[in-house]
Amino acid sequence: MARMDWIKQLGITPDTPVGAIALGSTDSLYIGSTTQSETEPHWQATIAQYSLQGEQQWQQSIELPMAAAITHVAVSRDRLYSLGTVNIDAEPEQTQTEVWLAAYTLTGELQWLNKLRSVYPQQPDDLIVDAKGFLYIAGHTTPTDVDPEGWLEKYDPDGDRLWQTSLGKYEASTPLRLCLGEDPTARTKFARMAIYVAGSTAMPVALPNSEEGEAQEAAQQTWLARYSSEGIQRWITGLGPAATLHCAGLTTNAEHQLYGVGQAVKAGVIPAGPWLAQYDAQGQQALFTSLGLAKDQAIAQLVSTPTGLQLVGLSSADEVWISTYTPAGFGEQSSVVIEGQVQRVTGAVAIADGLILSGQMMTETGLQQWVAKVIV
Repeated sequence: MARMDWIKQLGITPDTPVGAIALGSTDSLYIGSTTQSETEPHWQATIAQYSLQGEQQWQQSIELPMAAAITHVAVSRDRLYSLGTVNIDAEPEQTQTEVWLAAYTLTGELQWLNKLRSVYPQQPDDLIVDAKGFLYIAGHTTPTDVDPEGWLEKYDPDGDRLWQTSLGKYEASTPLRLCLGEDPTARTKFARMAIYVAGSTAMPVALPNSEEGEAQEAAQQTWLARYSSEGIQRWITGLGPAATLHCAGLTTNAEHQLYGVGQAVKAGVIPAGPWLAQYDAQGQQALFTSLGLAKDQAIAQLVSTPTGLQLVGLSSADEVWISTYTPAGFGEQSSVVIEGQVQRVTGAVAIADGLILSGQMMTETGLQQWVAKVIV
């Protein structure tokens, strides 16, 4: 039975998915916040370190000239990275969104802050960092005159872009998702690394049960793909119609198996409601199953633990729920009592005795960003 250990409200936030958390190797918690400021700019982005008991160790503001927001945080062996957006003046009475990436020491000293180069305005979808400190970012353009396009990029530890690859026409309702993995069958250390990507962009995808070599534009398909550390696509496979099937998260376990979770908004290849899928490093599907929950029990986060998976979701009654999956099957679903109407669960990390969650909730004073420890 899951129970709340502690919870902190970090401040009033904008009504967009902001706030992120990452766990350091010394069991330090790093939190990216976007909260209301009493001075210009109206929204202030900050990065902070907390103990696992919820005690703040330090906090740094992101020094940008206009309203900035943190969307993702990642930590390597010796650096902390934050990814976010900033509004800039484009034309009279208009603003344009740019994406920025920053690096800090683990004690909060800013190393560098770069704006990501692009012809069009952009929005980030996900951020991961590998063991050597190389960064992989998925996102999409937001032009007004052409179709938006998804992309995947790699940056070195100093913030220099090494490559970019297009992921096709972007479906705004389904963000791209990333996770790192390894291929234990690879013959070289270089080939072992796997960058897994899930999305619903328009990419040529071989559909399940199709003839060999047959591909269809994935405008109607949600897909899962593996890329090398050099941006080369190793394989891509269709999960189901994008109009009815969304992917909410990816993770890998100690056995290098890949798991994905998401939502079937109506019955099709799988019953409506949350689903779970398992693949090996070659893209062979081992499991694709419904969780047996009502379709209003939306999946929000997926976390790998030494004993299995923790699935975190949100019900239509604004209640957070947690379910465990092990090779023996699904465990009992537990509700987590949080005072306030929870609107989003934007992050989750596993610790020894439970989970640290972050999100946004509606309170009497407005939409608050929160972070909480849950004993599982």
